[in-house]
Amino acid sequence: MHGSVLSTSGRPMYMYGEVQSVTEICKKAQQFLLNTKPVRTGLALHVSCSNSLKFDSQGILDGFHYKENLLDSFYHPMLHSQFRPDLLEPSLPLDGYRVIFTPFLLNLDEGNLRDLIEMWVLGGGTWIVGPLSDIRTACGTKYIHSPFGSLETFAGITLKYSIPCNRENLFPAEWKDGTLWDGHAWFDGFELKGAEGLAFYTEDARELSGLAAVTDKKVGKGRVIVLGSIPSESSFQKLLSSVCSAAGVKPAAKASPNLLVIPREGKGLKGMFVLELEHKAGKLLLNTPMTDLISGKTYSGEIKMPPYGALILEIDQKE
Repeated sequence: MHGSVLSTSGRPMYMYGEVQSVTEICKKAQQFLLNTKPVRTGLALHVSCSNSLKFDSQGILDGFHYKENLLDSFYHPMLHSQFRPDLLEPSLPLDGYRVIFTPFLLNLDEGNLRDLIEMWVLGGGTWIVGPLSDIRTACGTKYIHSPFGSLETFAGITLKYSIPCNRENLFPAEWKDGTLWDGHAWFDGFELKGAEGLAFYTEDARELSGLAAVTDKKVGKGRVIVLGSIPSESSFQKLLSSVCSAAGVKPAAKASPNLLVIPREGKGLKGMFVLELEHKAGKLLLNTPMTDLISGKTYSGEIKMPPYGALILEIDQKE
């Protein structure tokens, strides 16, 4: 009854014209589509299906849903800042990545990630981990030697208190420059045992006052940054920008948050897909002239994107 191009009586469905339109676009951009791939940016976000089931089976935090919180707290803020993370299952190789985020991963032994990530950090990677990571064994039980499997030792911290709370900003924290670190839902307070504090809970945080909310430790050639709470989008984006800049990971483009920009290259071709996702106007700034393979129009400088607009831009090989 649904989701088909032709109905059960053999007649075209309402989206038939759209399918024909997309087919024509693919023909125009055929060589670019077939001979290019998305550019890897050096940024990755860990995602685990089995981990999602662990959250479903344990009431760790009231109202918490793994997929929704991963998207809203980390993935979407990355996209809005024009960073393009690869999504990695824990068992996948880490070669080529400079910054990796591992939030909400209850057990770090999945896919032998604990060993993989430690070697990767020692070799120069920057790992942002937490909150709610490394707090369960492979069987879903708590560790008895520590609240974490190995994170305290590796990251140079000791967890003093964990306080779950769904009220917004109940335990306020600040960056060193005095600006707000806006966390919510879960609050870990850390004592520093070799790490540096990037953000600390204020006097208004009562039991957590003076404890670190975000920590940073140099390990080998790399860094381990631990998040003690689920950040707001603005707090996370401030951390993301700083960490990625230090690691040489750059945004895909200068563009409005509602634009999805995907750089592609291969076989001597370079360009990008540009899609407007939120049904409102947006802007994209080009550093070099590009031709839209859909319309044939050449663009340079600032481009105004209409709601749900789409471009397949290719750099002129003469440039």
